Amino acid sequence: MALGVEQMRQLVERKYGLKVSRQWVCRFVGLHRRQLSKRTCKVLADKRARRVVFVDVVDVCTKLEAFMAH
Repeated sequence: MALGVEQMRQLVERKYGLKVSRQWVCRFVGLHRRQLSKRTCKVLADKRARRVVFVDVVDVCTKLEAFMAH
């Protein structure tokens, strides 16, 4: 989920100790939209990949438990 303008202002203040305006945040996002979108897509893809790997591990463990029970 994307951060709102106010959340981004707070993040910049916490991380860098700078107070920025709503206008600054909007300009920053506008200028860096492509890079920000790529980062978001990569994070989502990584999360999906981890979920698939976890499901595969659970499946293998389930099969191994069934095998060991016989």
